[in-house]
Amino acid sequence: MSRYKIKKKKVPNLYAPKKIIKLYGRIGFGIHADTEYLLNILKEMNEVPYGGIIVIDFSNVDFLYPSGLNTIVCTGINLLDKNRFIKQIDPKNREVSDFLDYSGFRDIVGIGIRDSKIQQPDTTYKIHSFDNVDDNEISKLVDIIEKELNMSLSVKNRIHENIAELIMNTVHHSESKSNCYVIGQAYPTSNHIRYCIADAGIGIKEHLSRNNQDIYKKSTCEVIRFATEYGVTGNPKENSGIGLNDLKELVYTCGGSFRILSEDGFYEEEIESDGKRKTNMKMLDFNIHGTFIDVVLNNNPDYKIYLKDEIPNEFNLLE
Repeated sequence: MSRYKIKKKKVPNLYAPKKIIKLYGRIGFGIHADTEYLLNILKEMNEVPYGGIIVIDFSNVDFLYPSGLNTIVCTGINLLDKNRFIKQIDPKNREVSDFLDYSGFRDIVGIGIRDSKIQQPDTTYKIHSFDNVDDNEISKLVDIIEKELNMSLSVKNRIHENIAELIMNTVHHSESKSNCYVIGQAYPTSNHIRYCIADAGIGIKEHLSRNNQDIYKKSTCEVIRFATEYGVTGNPKENSGIGLNDLKELVYTCGGSFRILSEDGFYEEEIESDGKRKTNMKMLDFNIHGTFIDVVLNNNPDYKIYLKDEIPNEFNLLE
C-alpha cells in the first residue's frame, strides 16, 4: 500500500521530459544555508519544459529552512499552473520527512501526506495561503514568536503589522494567480525567528514600472534596493510604500537579516555581530516568477548571528 494519500490530479504523459532535482544539505537562503545552491535549484525547476515532470529528490537533505520550502512551494505552484507535474523522493532523514508533513509542504503542492499522526510542533507556523490580510491567522505566527522567544510586546506588534502590510502588498499588487504563502519557524536554542513571505506574481520591478517608466532603466537589484526606501510605491494613489522599508527598519532594530528575490534580482542586507550593515546584490541568469522575502530576526542582542545553528537542537521540536 502506498505511504501517501495522493490527491486526484491530471496524470502526466509517461513520455514527457523528466528532470530530477537532487537536494543536499541545508536548504534555504542566507545565514547557515547556501543561497547560491537554492538559486540553482530554482533555475533547474524553471527550465523544465511545458508538460514536463519535476522530481524533487529530498533523500539527502539534512535541514529545511522556511525560505527553502516556501520558494520551492511558490515556484512549484507556478509550474503546476503551467502544466508541469511534480513528484517527490522521500528524505532519508526522518526529521526532515516529518517536517515536510507538518509544515504543510506535501499537502499544499499536491503530493499528498503520509498516513501519520505527527503533530505540528509549537515552534512551527505551517505554510498558509493568504488571499487577504487575516489578522487572526497572522497572530498564530506571532504568538509562536512570543511564546518560544519571549519577544517584547512592542517588537511582537511591529512584526504583526509588518507581515500584514507585506501580505496586503502581495494581494493588491502582485497580480499572482495563486495566493500569498507564509511559513515561519522559531529557534529557541539560538533565540531567533525565521519566516518567509512569497508569491508567484509579476515581481517588484514590473509593479513599480507601471507608474514610473524610468524604473526599466535600472537593474532589478537596484529596483529592489530602491523599493526598501520609505514611500516607494507602484500606486501613488494608495497609502503604501512602507512594507519593505518597515521590514528593513525592523531588522535593523532586532538584528538579523532579510533577503528579497524577485524576477532576475537577488538583494540582501545583514546586521553583523558588531552592528555593521552588510549588503549584497546578485543579478541572476534566469527569471523567476514572483517575489520571495526571507526574514531572520534575533531576539537576544547578545546572540551572534555568525554562530552556527545546532541541527540536533533545532530538530528537537516535538518535546
